[in-house]
Amino acid sequence: MIRAIWPSYGNLRNTLPASAGVDTMNFVSFFIFWVCSLPALWFPVHKIRHLFTVKAIYSPIAA
Repeated sequence: MIRAIWPSYGNLRNTLPASAGVDTMNFVSFFIFWVCSLPALWFPVHKIRHLFTVKAIYSPIAA
């Protein structure tokens, strides 16, 4: 999805050594995913239980 928005992201130069087992583009992609997912972890489950109720109703309909 990032490459669809910014095509130059696919040409990101690898600055990590081969022994790292990951290239720079995959590492940055994981970091962006982690940062986007982090706000969902800040709220305790009992505070967003109504969201789960709504999701339980609409997920089967959407499927």
